[in-house]
Amino acid sequence: MPIDMKAAIAAKAIQLMEKNRNRKLTVKDIVDECGITRQTFYYHFSCVPELICWIIDRNMEELVSRLKAADGDRESIEELLSEGIKYMPYIKAGMDSSYRAEFERIITSRTQSLFRKISEIKGLDRNYPEEEVSFIIKYHGFAMMGLLISWDDSNDIKAISELIVRMLEGKLPING
Repeated sequence: MPIDMKAAIAAKAIQLMEKNRNRKLTVKDIVDECGITRQTFYYHFSCVPELICWIIDRNMEELVSRLKAADGDRESIEELLSEGIKYMPYIKAGMDSSYRAEFERIITSRTQSLFRKISEIKGLDRNYPEEEVSFIIKYHGFAMMGLLISWDDSNDIKAISELIVRMLEGKLPING
C-alpha cells in the first residue's frame, strides 16, 4: 500500500510541534524527523505555513459537519473554540517562523473561509447583502483569531461561549 507522504510529513510535524511547543518549527526539523530529503519536503509543501494550513484544511470539513450538527449557537461556539485551541500551537509555530507575513495572510483567508461556510449554514448569505456578510465574516474571523491568540489555560470555554452568545443576542452591555 503506497504511503501518503503528505499525511506522513504532517503527522511528524504535529508530533514535533507537540514535543517542542516553545521552539520554531523548521524544514530541517521536519526532514530530520521524517527521514526524508529537503527536496521531498518541498515536492509536497512549498513552506512550513503551507504544511500547517494543509493540516488545518484537512480537518475543516469535519469541523463544518460538527457545526451543522451542533445544538444551537452556544454548542457551535464551544466547538469552534475547542478546535481553535487545538490548533493554536501550530498557528503560533507559523507566526514565530520567518514566514510570518505569508502565514498571517494564509490563516486569515482560512479563518474567513470557515466563517463563510458558517454563514452559509446559518443562512446569513440569504438574509443580508453580500457587503454586510463579508464585513461580518471579516469581523468574526479577526475576533476569533484575537481571542485564540490571547487564550490561556485560565479561560473557560463554556463561560466564554456564553458571553459570546449573550453579546450576539444583544444581552451583553458593550458600551460601558
